[in-house]
Amino acid sequence: MSRTKDTITTRLLILSDTHALPIPPLPPGPFDVLIHCGDLTRTSLLAEYKTTLALLESVPARLKLVIAGNHDFALDPLASRRIMALAILNRIGDGEAVIREYWRFSAVEKMFDAASASGIKLLREGTHGFELSNGAKLTVYASPFTASKSAVWGFQYVRRPLTTSPDGHPNDGHTWAIPEGVDIAITHSPPYGIFDLTYYAKSRGSRGLLSAVEKARPKIHCFGHIHEGWGAKLVTWRDDAAALPRVEGRIPSQTTETAGSESEVVMSLATLRPRNVDGEKVVSDQELKLTACREMGACEIDLGDDTEHRTLFVNASIQGHGDDEDAFHLPWVVNVQLPRA
Repeated sequence: MSRTKDTITTRLLILSDTHALPIPPLPPGPFDVLIHCGDLTRTSLLAEYKTTLALLESVPARLKLVIAGNHDFALDPLASRRIMALAILNRIGDGEAVIREYWRFSAVEKMFDAASASGIKLLREGTHGFELSNGAKLTVYASPFTASKSAVWGFQYVRRPLTTSPDGHPNDGHTWAIPEGVDIAITHSPPYGIFDLTYYAKSRGSRGLLSAVEKARPKIHCFGHIHEGWGAKLVTWRDDAAALPRVEGRIPSQTTETAGSESEVVMSLATLRPRNVDGEKVVSDQELKLTACREMGACEIDLGDDTEHRTLFVNASIQGHGDDEDAFHLPWVVNVQLPRA
């Protein structure tokens, strides 16, 4: 359904870090676009890809955009060869079994080719454009890369101090070339400082990615990787952010380059868990939100018309921690206005 003559309401289902696990049923849909932000598997087994592709095929969406994560190293030829060699060297199974069951780049590619009939598209790093079945036009930037100290797993790089590449893009060991005009940035890595805290209170997000998103200002930036960072935040950018002085090592932050008073945490694990200082009304509101999400099978956000100066950040990690209700997080349903094709 169109909200204005120039835009079309587009319904997205966003998830990440399913790791081929038996996750709870996804909401029934239908959706215009499904987005999976990586970590389709746990150990890149062919059987795990089969499980995840079956899950994606079951979702009623015409277009299903998928990126890899660090666990999906069979899709990274260099990483898969390195890991396979280490496995054989360390006698983790015999060589033929390793090659047969794990990390066969060509075999996984063929699985995705076969799944394309269900609308599944595996996106490599870069910018991609689509004309949707609802008449809208969608432009996305995709990247499976994450920072690491050792860069052993798939699509990883060694984190370095933030600089600018010769072509003007932020670089923290990896160049984040997000162009202006992108509707959605789909990355496996979180940006630095936004839903990137581990249980050990360590920020694992990318400074270069945050800087690139601040420049491009997409309507949505969705990601995963940090399971305990599940949540959504609507950030309103300051008009004068680009004019602020920059010094070496400085990055955009919510306190200096966004209008913090106009930014809103839609929902996160922190806001859903009652604290000792929370009053009865706060706890009641939290419980109502969570109950509504669980009944729907997802948390829903309507972005409305004004997305020119705002970006919705979504950590869509499905895998949680603990048992029962904490074992899995909920996916996100986002309604966004996109231009007509």
